[in-house]
Amino acid sequence: MKVIAPAPLLIAFALAACSAPKPAPSGKEIVAAIKAAWKDTSPHKERIVAANGVRLELLDWGGTGDPLVLIHGLGDSPHIFDDLAPLLTGDFHVLAYGRRGHASSEKKGPYDNATLTEDLRQLLDSLKIERASLLGWSMGGNEITEFASRYPKRAAALIYLDAGYDWSDPALIKAFQAIPTPITPSPADQKSFDALRTWFRRTWVPDMPWPPSWEAHMHDLVDVQPDGSTRYRQTDSVNALMFESLVAYRKDFRKVKAPALALWAPLFLPESKADTAAARKVALWEKDYFAPYRDRSIRRFKAEVGQAADTVLPNTSHASIGAVDVDGLARIIRDFLKTRAK
Repeated sequence: MKVIAPAPLLIAFALAACSAPKPAPSGKEIVAAIKAAWKDTSPHKERIVAANGVRLELLDWGGTGDPLVLIHGLGDSPHIFDDLAPLLTGDFHVLAYGRRGHASSEKKGPYDNATLTEDLRQLLDSLKIERASLLGWSMGGNEITEFASRYPKRAAALIYLDAGYDWSDPALIKAFQAIPTPITPSPADQKSFDALRTWFRRTWVPDMPWPPSWEAHMHDLVDVQPDGSTRYRQTDSVNALMFESLVAYRKDFRKVKAPALALWAPLFLPESKADTAAARKVALWEKDYFAPYRDRSIRRFKAEVGQAADTVLPNTSHASIGAVDVDGLARIIRDFLKTRAK
């Protein structure tokens, strides 16, 4: 005999089926979902190049003209240039690479500036680039200074993107020791990829649209773990050694013979629009610690570089200088290199 369940019973069964808890996604499913939700749209080719005994991540946007090599900052990734680089390919062949110990490049010491500069030289040799213009952001200013000092005929021009500081100045250490806000993410900030993105936006690029380059930058910096949390590819120990390298190298601008442009951010930390106790502490820190250090760095750069130009880019901070007005930045770089890099 065929039994037909009453309609209310069928509805109850259906509701029970709909409300039954779904199994939690596996770690592989979490990682796959994050990768599937994002695509790097910057028009570069990506590969690994061997240089000086390490494997380095290389991004190549192609382009017409002389080579322009971009070098990122401490703890960063070459993808930080994903928005800027395509705007320069009409006049230059644009490349960027990951410093050893960073992002997708090999984690292998030593990390002193002499070794990092030799990495750059051998990378150029492997690419058959005899002469290039070099742009260094933050820590990248160390490598381009030493390279131009050692190999003056191979450096066509230098651009310091908030990188003209003498990072070995004891005033910098004092400033970082007194900094009133965390500049590294906490474990809570790394509990998920979304949480880490929120931290990056709040800490480094607030009050502006999220740059696609920073999304790509994040994907290259961290690995998503099976529980959905993130883990930096650059370990704490490598990061500490990198910081030691940063502050151990004193730039000698007098040895730089290439024309050089320094672009400065008026702030190290982004300015907060909120009138809070925390915001006031940051503003006081900028005034008491970083502004005097910056002013001294600017005076030294102008005094020591033979063919120097410099400008302050308004409404930028140390981390956002390459993202606030990318079109304007590309125009400044193009104009300088086309007139000064002979």
